[in-house]
Amino acid sequence: PPRLAPRRIAPFASVIVSVTLESHRQADFDRFEAAVLARPEVVSLWSVGGGVDYFLRVVSADIEAYQALIDSLLAANIGIDRYFTYVVTKTLRDGGPFPLEVLAQP
Repeated sequence: PPRLAPRRIAPFASVIVSVTLESHRQADFDRFEAAVLARPEVVSLWSVGGGVDYFLRVVSADIEAYQALIDSLLAANIGIDRYFTYVVTKTLRDGGPFPLEVLAQP
């Protein structure tokens, strides 16, 4: 099937963001998740174990629009302690089907 080529529609910036929260009570996670999920620029949100709490994939018109999003999230006081921004410079694979032949092996 044909695949959509978003860059043919409009230029955009794709950014991966790691986020660590100030506090780790359930209410803190809930508040952060609700605020972030309400933003259409956040196309993926993963809660992870390890050194950070979340990874986000953000798609915005450009880096300035991404920074405006981050500024608004910080101003919203939703518990962000620190964040790191990783600008995607080249997409080699994005999503795709699950590797069922690998997952189905005993």
